Amino acid sequence: MANSHTELSILTKFLLSPAPLPALISLKTFTTLFPHSQRSSPAIRALYRNLQTSRLQTIDQINQNIIKESKKGTKQRRIIAKARQEEKDDIRGDVEIELEEIALGPSSNLPISKPHTLESIIVELSLAVDDLEIECKFLEEEEDKILEYLRMIIGGLSDLRYGKLKNPHLRNQVLERCLRLENFCNENVSIAEE
Repeated sequence: MANSHTELSILTKFLLSPAPLPALISLKTFTTLFPHSQRSSPAIRALYRNLQTSRLQTIDQINQNIIKESKKGTKQRRIIAKARQEEKDDIRGDVEIELEEIALGPSSNLPISKPHTLESIIVELSLAVDDLEIECKFLEEEEDKILEYLRMIIGGLSDLRYGKLKNPHLRNQVLERCLRLENFCNENVSIAEE
């Protein structure tokens, strides 16, 4: 019980806590890494958002791997606890069979069903509670990450909605690049036809 929580908290603390990109480098600091003439380019912001998205996907993958490893550990502990309980039950069963044979003779040698004992039920229920707590915690964390990601997207879209684009020449740049792409495609089509 405590082991899976400890394993989970250690992996989460050291692999996920400092992981989001804004925690490592802000957009402003990231922009200063580029030449001064390029710092106002919208491509830098797009690159930063792309890196941020990529980083979030990596964090989600690591988070899923942590959950899988934690579940493996919990499952292994369950198997060990069950094996130990079965071993105890076998020893108890052997003693009970011997006592029945002494008291009633060898005719009562019927298979013994192994119902849960109070101890085995407590072990199973506590493991199930731990699993549910772990899953709830990760679902809440995943929900927070998704909400943060959606807020980031909405923030970016609100710039478009209210016309607050940082680059006033963006429209002309997009048109110019579309024309270049069209010319390039036309040149390649004419080369292919020859």
